[in-house]
Amino acid sequence: MPVPPAPPAPSPPWQRWVPWAWLMATATMLVMVVVALVPASARGAHRGPTAIELTQALRTPVDVPTGTPMQPQPVTLPDWWDHAKPLREGVYRYDVAVPLKPEPGVFYDLFIARAGNSLRVELNGHLIEQFGALHRPYANYAGLPLEVGLPSSFLRPDGQTLTITVAGEPFSTAGLSQVWIGPSEVIDPMMFRAEWVQVRGVWVVSGATAVLGLMSLLLWVRIRQRLYLYYAIASLVWAARILMPLAVVPLAPVPLWNWFFFVSYSAYIALVSLFSLDVIAYPHSGLRRMEWGFLALSMLLLTISVFADSYTLRSINNFLSIGAAFVPAVMVTVYTFRQPETGRVLLSLAAIVAVAVGIRDYVVIQINPAGYGEYTWARYASVLFMMTLAWIVMERFSRAMQGFQTSARFYEIQFSRKQSELEATYDQLREAEKRQAVEDERRRIMREMHDGLGSTLVTAMSLVDRGDTKQAPLIDALSDCMGELRMAIDALQPHDNDLLAALGTLRTRIAPALERAGIKLRWEVEPIPAIDRLTPEATLQLYRFVQEAISNAIKHSGATELTLRATFDWKREWVSVMIDDNGRGWNPFEPGTRRGGGTDSLRARASALDGIARISALKPGTRVQLSFPRGPLSSSTADASGSRAADAPFTDPPPTVP
Repeated sequence: MPVPPAPPAPSPPWQRWVPWAWLMATATMLVMVVVALVPASARGAHRGPTAIELTQALRTPVDVPTGTPMQPQPVTLPDWWDHAKPLREGVYRYDVAVPLKPEPGVFYDLFIARAGNSLRVELNGHLIEQFGALHRPYANYAGLPLEVGLPSSFLRPDGQTLTITVAGEPFSTAGLSQVWIGPSEVIDPMMFRAEWVQVRGVWVVSGATAVLGLMSLLLWVRIRQRLYLYYAIASLVWAARILMPLAVVPLAPVPLWNWFFFVSYSAYIALVSLFSLDVIAYPHSGLRRMEWGFLALSMLLLTISVFADSYTLRSINNFLSIGAAFVPAVMVTVYTFRQPETGRVLLSLAAIVAVAVGIRDYVVIQINPAGYGEYTWARYASVLFMMTLAWIVMERFSRAMQGFQTSARFYEIQFSRKQSELEATYDQLREAEKRQAVEDERRRIMREMHDGLGSTLVTAMSLVDRGDTKQAPLIDALSDCMGELRMAIDALQPHDNDLLAALGTLRTRIAPALERAGIKLRWEVEPIPAIDRLTPEATLQLYRFVQEAISNAIKHSGATELTLRATFDWKREWVSVMIDDNGRGWNPFEPGTRRGGGTDSLRARASALDGIARISALKPGTRVQLSFPRGPLSSSTADASGSRAADAPFTDPPPTVP
């Protein structure tokens, strides 16, 4: 029976507040990010009375490609080389006049939000610190904030000259941002905030993104839903990308390193968009094809831009990235309004915030030459998608558990119902078996009464009908009737599968007949284990076999002595009961010997026990032997009782046993 669909479980009261709590947490986080990422030039701490922001410098080429103008040129900081035409590369020196008159006992520091690739810092002609070599291959410090202590012995009382020499190459974010100089107690907090935003926070986000990406990959491996694969690849790519600016020494050739850095942004946008479309179960394939097409076009544009030194193509790609993220975000929002669910609401908010952050980064940094000192916000927008994925996984797991619980309850009810039906059927079968057993026992008793007691009573009645007034034959017939009745009753008595006890009961019944015939009975039995097949019916068949053998000996052998032996073959686990007489002897297999109904009766009794009847000649006398296995009767034998006994083969004559 198919499992019915799980009914929608009522939402607990606390769940209604989850979206609002998420919105409050998101708003709080955004406020914190805005406070931390406000442009350096806009923060009062940077422009305080004890800190000086340096924005004017004289830029002089030092070691540049042939054809580059060599004359000094005044510039306004920040100076971003990637926006120069043609793209700037090589080594440039920035001379900055610092209107600083040092105060006694005050230690001064220099803070540079961004500079690179490599740089050297000098104060009043004295080398203070150098970050990387000023020749190829360049190190890249452009992703790290820098703080440099200014030795008091190098400071002049009437003003300072700061010289920063920068070496860089295209598409490596080379340039020089604004520079701040001031007391250490002012510069240190600026450096602390910058390190958290540009370094420590990035490590935290990257680690969390990578962990969630691996978890998503494991989910995809287990349940094979492609939305988890999309998010896993996007997260792992993004975790690597946001760490790349922190690598001072590139881990690959610079063109390839830069190409992966730019392409990874496009790949992240395309994969997250595909993930979002799968979350809302978007039915059409057009948007998905658009995202794959955007990713292919982006890889082509960025390949050309990196190897052809074209910043314009890179800007075009960044603009296309906004469109590739904007369209799916709109579609997610539309579907959320049509069918509002907590997961969709969170996803739409994350998509809207991500698009807004992407536009902000594009306007403030990508197309703004003065944005060199700014921080990108996109690296932190992935936190919203992490929270969304965590909620979606938790929500889907909760739904799956509700479905499992519903299915478990359904199967529990079905199992209880089937169990009750089986118990009722079993009770009916048990009652039917009891009735059948009673009926079988009744029929068996009727058959035995008919075959044994009935035939003997018929003999007695025939004597009476003939008017035979001799008492001896009539008394013998009536005695036989009583013997048959006692034998049937004895067979019904419990013997606990003890053959010797059953034979002992039989001995008391046959002893009077042997005494009247003047025959001595010898009893030779050995210890025999319990015999599983000694049911009442089998016991009666055993009694009748022994009775038939003794009766034949009394009537035909002329014996004066009978020996009843019982042995057990421990190897084969077979029981043998033998009746030996010392009479004239008789072997039914000798030529000319006539076999009567007695042998057929013995054969029938043995077959009813799954056994073998053997008749062999002794010197003197005859042996009648019954052998049968110890185990329980086979079902076919038990069911057939004696009905197939007449068809059982009489064994070949065994070797004479002394």
